[in-house]
Amino acid sequence: MNLDPSQIAAVDRACVANTIITGGAGYGKTTIIRNILNRTPGAQLLAPTGKAARRMSDLTGYPASTIHSALQWNGAQFMRSPKKPLEAPTIIIDEASMVESWLLFHLLQRTIAHIILVGDDAQLPPVGPGQPFHDLIQIRPDIVARLDKCHRAHAAIHIASAAIRAGTLPPPELRSDSEFWKIAEAGTPAHAMRTIGRWLGAGKFDPAQDVFLAPSYGADAEDVAKIHSINQMVKKYFLGDTGNDFDVNDRVMICKNFGPEDLWNGDTGQIVAINKYPEIILDRERTEVQHCPTRKLSAAQTRELTLAYCLSVHKSQGSQYRRVFFVCLPHSRYMLDRKLVYTAITRAQSACIVLGHTPTFAAAIKRVKERPTCLRELDGRFQGDLLPG
Repeated sequence: MNLDPSQIAAVDRACVANTIITGGAGYGKTTIIRNILNRTPGAQLLAPTGKAARRMSDLTGYPASTIHSALQWNGAQFMRSPKKPLEAPTIIIDEASMVESWLLFHLLQRTIAHIILVGDDAQLPPVGPGQPFHDLIQIRPDIVARLDKCHRAHAAIHIASAAIRAGTLPPPELRSDSEFWKIAEAGTPAHAMRTIGRWLGAGKFDPAQDVFLAPSYGADAEDVAKIHSINQMVKKYFLGDTGNDFDVNDRVMICKNFGPEDLWNGDTGQIVAINKYPEIILDRERTEVQHCPTRKLSAAQTRELTLAYCLSVHKSQGSQYRRVFFVCLPHSRYMLDRKLVYTAITRAQSACIVLGHTPTFAAAIKRVKERPTCLRELDGRFQGDLLPG
């Protein structure tokens, strides 16, 4: 593989020492991981979610699993004892920006390997406490390998995401050979919902390949142009007004970890049957053959099931979609900031459309939130010597 100088330096360092690798979308992080795996026999590839693990396995050709699975999470605790650590000599964690402090702590307790964290520091911090990936980049710049060359520099979505990363508003429309970017004006929630209806009618949205993203859920399904109401609208368009919570062919997502059943928070799939409880095919287990493996959900798992035509930006992390439709309206302005917008935009592979209020979108790009963490506080108290080499 032809690597640029920053990629070569990252691979060389990562193969011999603890390393943090960071770079934007299109900077070759997956290529880096593949090279490290080729050079380090026995390395173990982990990710925070099942979707991210499946994606890494598909892209690299190496097996990957979730961190929870590797540590044998049973729903209440990790069954792998620190006295019996993971045997891999090297552990690579992809999408490391999503990893919470407590999860990284438990992983470090249970490994004797050297660790490689790979991610994009412009993306959202974890949902839970802490942001060790972001903090360690600041605290330990000596172990950071920063990729500096984009290999999709002329692609439309990359141009837009690079502008957002830099804190500037992208052009209203961009086209390249394989990508499309657009800001579609919709000043009110009602206007946004009418536009979504037109897109559905015009066949612009395929539930199997595309996704709507929004910043907030809303109090209920009547909270217009938020996650719940968009889900209900899309479901009604494709499956009719059945009055059921779930129907066959619904797109759904699991919202809790069920470790013993290898079912994880953020797993998405499609309902293929309902016999008291839904039976689903998970996206990460979908194959090209006609008969895909199915999962029969329990009552407890069904209670943690939700529609997945529209997701929160946090829930979309670790995934890629053909087209992303990101709803950005004033009624969700307090949820919006640069990292959230950047994370949403970079989920798209071929097309990204921002549906909303351009001044609100521009203000979100300018807004940078700081998260106070114990790691930063302790490092400040120890004057930068909290984590000596």
